[in-house]
Amino acid sequence: MSRRSPVLRTLLAGCSAALALTALPGQAQAAPGDDADLIRRFEQLLCPPEEELASKPVGTERLKALDSWQSMQPYDWKGGISAYRETRNRLWPQNGGDLNESNRAVICADPVAFGEAVRNGILDRKGDLKDGCATSEGVQRFWEYKAVALGAVEDEDWAALDKLMPNWGDPVEFIRSYHLTPCTELVGRM
Repeated sequence: MSRRSPVLRTLLAGCSAALALTALPGQAQAAPGDDADLIRRFEQLLCPPEEELASKPVGTERLKALDSWQSMQPYDWKGGISAYRETRNRLWPQNGGDLNESNRAVICADPVAFGEAVRNGILDRKGDLKDGCATSEGVQRFWEYKAVALGAVEDEDWAALDKLMPNWGDPVEFIRSYHLTPCTELVGRM
């Protein structure tokens, strides 16, 4: 595996228990069942090996889905702005805040810089727990929901993703609506 893999796994995926759970109270610190697998799957979708990229580039729909998926956390983002979007925009303003091909390429080429910046952004932007995520059971259900949504991205099942993550195709609007949605409603979409 390349040198970027461990960095992406811990800092980029946005589902790492070390980052996502730092704001959770003790009773709600249930890590996802198989965090490493979820992160590996995300990494494969965002930064596939060069030989895969040659035959099938990462498409715009997948990037929009990953942008929206990555921003889903068991807490709200302060100001309703994803730390991932904000970090991309701050580091590469010429590319904008979207997870587009230009940003994907620079993230995959130097994930250490992005990982450090996004970690700080997450800590700055992390708000209160979403309603329904303040218990171990609530957090575990959230990660199950997030795993199901990632499966829809892997399968390029956009209809299933529409049900699981309404507005995913517009990551800014997705965050706006996600910000107002309690965990109990999110997990009810499975």
